[in-house]
Amino acid sequence: MYKMARKVKDVNTDTILEKLKNSFTEEDILKNLVHLVKLYKQEQYREIIYSNPFYKSLIPDIQKEILEDLDRVAKSINDEISAIDIDLKKIGNKDSEKQLKLIKKDCLSLIYEIDERKKEIEMLSQY
Repeated sequence: MYKMARKVKDVNTDTILEKLKNSFTEEDILKNLVHLVKLYKQEQYREIIYSNPFYKSLIPDIQKEILEDLDRVAKSINDEISAIDIDLKKIGNKDSEKQLKLIKKDCLSLIYEIDERKKEIEMLSQY
């Protein structure tokens, strides 16, 4: 499983494209496509996927794997938010309370980013 970056990368995709090009098994192709979709902006990979009928046929598999990963990350963050809420009820220290509220705000922001990323991934099959 690949770790989700805070922001989708806006970098050169040459390395992963080279790996994809040199993939000979469906498993390797799928792994590299998932990596490509997880880590890069849609503009960087859209043409690659949709111009190749085989890659395009793997979109449901790509979506399923990535959405499952995103759901696991979202659940973990939601669990952390719940723990923060419990801790906030117990804390009497204003500085600690402020820090926890900032962490909670970051967690909520991450949940929003995950939701937006999920929408993007779900739209893959609409092209």
